[in-house]
Amino acid sequence: MDAGIVKLRCHEVWTRDDGITVLSILPDAAVMLEDAEEVCQEVVKINQGEPRPLLVDMRQIGSITSEAKARYTKEQASISAMALLVNHPIEKMLGNYWVVHQLETLTKLFISEKEAVEWLRKYL
Repeated sequence: MDAGIVKLRCHEVWTRDDGITVLSILPDAAVMLEDAEEVCQEVVKINQGEPRPLLVDMRQIGSITSEAKARYTKEQASISAMALLVNHPIEKMLGNYWVVHQLETLTKLFISEKEAVEWLRKYL
């Protein structure tokens, strides 16, 4: 079982038993810049400054400000690879455009959590 879940206003963050860090956005969360700042700091803390794979579950997000999106793109030093979980193929297609144009970290979008985890394990 995964242990040490850190609960924030809009997120939960923890490290899985296999070493993958998980950032889960809570259902219907309205993510603001302050929330992004807080969770990014927590990811760095959990990863102890070492680059590790990050699984981001954004399937239940309510909304996110452009400032929060911009902040997320800055926190890449402690991430070796990132998998973003989305709900629908159209979200995956639109998200891939954002990934290509905004992120330097190796990032891929998935609908299947199992496939996302399998891909991230290559970057442990």
